[in-house]
Amino acid sequence: MRRMTFVLANRRVWSAVIAIIGRVVSLTVDGSTAQASLLETIAVPSDGSSVVSATSLASGITYWIRASGAIFIGTVCPTQPDADAEYYCFDQITPTDVCAGFGPTVDNGLGINDSTIDSTTFPYWGAYNPAHVYTSVFVGLGAPISLNYHDCVYFDNYGSLTVEIWSTAPPPTPTETPTWTPTNSPMVAPTATPTATPTRTPTRTPTWTPLSGGGGGTTPTNSPMVAPTATPTATPTRTPTRTPLSSGGGGTSIPTLSEWGLIVFALGLLGAGTAVILRRRVAIE
Repeated sequence: MRRMTFVLANRRVWSAVIAIIGRVVSLTVDGSTAQASLLETIAVPSDGSSVVSATSLASGITYWIRASGAIFIGTVCPTQPDADAEYYCFDQITPTDVCAGFGPTVDNGLGINDSTIDSTTFPYWGAYNPAHVYTSVFVGLGAPISLNYHDCVYFDNYGSLTVEIWSTAPPPTPTETPTWTPTNSPMVAPTATPTATPTRTPTRTPTWTPLSGGGGGTTPTNSPMVAPTATPTATPTRTPTRTPLSSGGGGTSIPTLSEWGLIVFALGLLGAGTAVILRRRVAIE
């Protein structure tokens, strides 16, 4: 952090704090802070010749012009070099900025757009600074600036002063051309819509396995199944049939017990009927 005093062209002294960060500084003036960028650095010779800046200072825009360094102008003062952008003979209680006794009085110092060597040099760089660094505010005129050192005698001068042009205008906002750059951005997973899954109800299909003992019967396996609905069926009536004897000969099978009963009953009826007929017949005779 460097504390610096600078002066306006109307000779009002302001106090500024300049934090230097590379080629960009933060200027704080009366509580207001602005960013400044270094536009150009110029070496101004002490022989009085003019140097024109390569930078054109835009009209109405405020710039900071900073002068620094010291030069030799041929005085007998003990401290050498003996002059800066505003004063010379630094060993005096009050360094001076006026050269007299060699013709017209001249206001010694570094001039901006002031080629006339006389008793008034523009700008006034402010109070003496032992560091030999001064700053002046300059409003651009839409053109470069011309710089030269004012003195009453030049033949014994040598060296140069350093001048920096700083811009306090905010830089234009760059217009960015949008470019598409593919990135590996995670894709949003699609929302899965649940679908109904058909529920399979197991049905039991009976599997019939032949009985081990033969005879054509079957036995259901133990496969799980839904119990079938019982449908009542009529009980079949058994009608006796005669089956030929296995011994052959064309005979019939032996009657069953019930059949013998019917035969005996029929014979009894036949005998009773015969007896009745015989009795009636005897009676008639």
